[in-house]
Parts: sequence; structure tokens; C-alpha cells
Amino acid sequence: ARPRPHVRGVCQSIGSGMVISLVQVSDGAGMWFSHRRLKLCAKCWGSSFGTSKRCAPCNGTGVETKGSTLTVKVPPNSSHGQLLRLKKMGHEHPQGEPGDLLITLRLDAEEGRRWEEGRLVQEVPIPITTLLLGGKVRIITPVGQRVQIDVPEGTRHRDRRRLHGHATSGAE
Repeated sequence: ARPRPHVRGVCQSIGSGMVISLVQVSDGAGMWFSHRRLKLCAKCWGSSFGTSKRCAPCNGTGVETKGSTLTVKVPPNSSHGQLLRLKKMGHEHPQGEPGDLLITLRLDAEEGRRWEEGRLVQEVPIPITTLLLGGKVRIITPVGQRVQIDVPEGTRHRDRRRLHGHATSGAE
């Protein structure tokens, strides 16, 4: 590779998101991540940028769009919305340093679950008779555990229950 002069402010970062389960994040995980970015032209190494010289692969821009797959190490007990920064994995520029790849973690945003103010909320369909008369309902927690919940008599639509002892990463 050819040395490039550093030009301040030319680098461009890439922002993206990654969905990861609570099970994967509890111990940390290496996740495959694919993205596209501008890389220096393999033929001219960016030397055609800003000149009248024409390079066929990059058409004189000095860069080409390339796909890249890498393993991202997600730290143990990461939280929803946490930002991971992979230095110099963003777009490259012929006259500067590459930008960073900024990945925002999205933990367990499966159907029926959503994040509200740092808490993972799971909606559970309950028959009207159970709401009125009380009873029990079974759910599967985000870590795959089956749990039975008591539904008190007179429970209303949108009432909430907190599962004690089932705290998740990113939740209070």
C-alpha cells in the first residue's frame, strides 16, 4: 500500500445497526457483520483523484465501493443502544485517513418486545376471561426460560408486571 498524506476532516464514518439476542450478549459474542464502504482503488491507489488522469475501475474518483465482512466482538453484558466503534473501518479517501464504523446494538427487538426507557417490555396476549377472573399465563423470557405469571382478578388492558429475578442486559 502506498502512504497517504493526512488531510484533516476528509474521513467519513459509517453508521449502522446490529441486532443481537440477550443470550448472545450475556457472555459476549463474535458476530459476523457485512457492510459496504468506499475503499481506495486497487489499480491507482487513489492517485487519479483530483487529476485529469482517468482510471477505468474508479473513473478518476480514487475509490471503489466494496463489500466487507468482519467479525465484531460484542463485549459481555452490552446494553441496548450501546455504540461500538471500529476504528478505520469506515470510508477511505485518497487524501486522508479512513473513517470509523459505528455500530449501534439493538438487543432482542423481537416481535412482541420493545425497549422503553432502558427496559425491555414484552406484550403478552391474555384471554379476557383470565383478565376478569384471574388466572395464570405462561410466557417465554428473552433468554428462553418458560415462566408462569399470576394474573390477578380484575387486571386491565395494558397493566404491567415486572418479572423479578429476570433482569436483562440493558434493562433496570
